[in-house]
Amino acid sequence: MVRIIIDKLGDGHQDIFLIVDMIPKRVYVADSFYLQSFLELQNQDFLNLSNEDILKKEIMELLKLWRSLLKMVNKHQQVFLPFALSDECMGGLLLNKNRRGFKLAYVFTTNLNGHSNSKSNLYQDVLYNQTGFFVSNDGIEWLIDEEVLLNGLTWSINEL
Repeated sequence: MVRIIIDKLGDGHQDIFLIVDMIPKRVYVADSFYLQSFLELQNQDFLNLSNEDILKKEIMELLKLWRSLLKMVNKHQQVFLPFALSDECMGGLLLNKNRRGFKLAYVFTTNLNGHSNSKSNLYQDVLYNQTGFFVSNDGIEWLIDEEVLLNGLTWSINEL
């Protein structure tokens, strides 16, 4: 299962956790600092919301983006699901669809970053820059069933 959890005591830095709950289990930590601009959310979307509710709304939008991207990918195609949006790089899940579900790895690239990309231009920039993704230092890849993957994202949405 793949899940996102919010650190309710976080402050915009190191406050969201991506949990890959398969063997071997891994937890990746990221900032929510650039989420609002990346997701193209406007300030009026957050009127009268607490900081905790703002972060919940941002994560909900990120998970909706992931779900929509997963539904569009066909067998033998790959999709990048952004997670860690920082000044210097961007990290996330790179999934390759196969007949049994997805091959999944946590990757990053220094050709993209959180402050100058948005959901509208990300995939255009990935193609234009011929972005090279590097598998994280642990080099782990997992196989995950599509239904199990979507169930984990649904669980994350329901827990928000």
